[in-house]
Amino acid sequence: MVIMSGSKGYSVLVIDDEVDIREGLTEWLSSVGYTTSSASNGREALKLLRASDHPPDAILLDMMMPVMDGLSFRWEQLADRRLAEIPVIILSASGYCYASHVELGTAGCIQKPCKPEDLLDLLSRICKTES
Repeated sequence: MVIMSGSKGYSVLVIDDEVDIREGLTEWLSSVGYTTSSASNGREALKLLRASDHPPDAILLDMMMPVMDGLSFRWEQLADRRLAEIPVIILSASGYCYASHVELGTAGCIQKPCKPEDLLDLLSRICKTES
């Protein structure tokens, strides 16, 4: 787990098994003012979320991961009343990104590789709505 701080006052949890993507996103989001944390799979993310006194304002979720994939994570998240309201953005290379977004009731989906401005736009709308 990596935690980096920013100045926007909003926090984002990045869940992705690919180290380069996970670290790149956390560093980049931190550089634009978000507080970030990360997990390499759904199980690690649930453990981090359940141990936290302050849940993140948004979650970026990869769908294809070992140990616990994005689908399993999302069902577990929705089953936990304390975590269910945290908005999730699916960030996946899967061709089923939009279908997963609809099925899982997430706040949005972005296909990897993504344009940074698209991700920032969606995150800023979600964080402003949720705070």
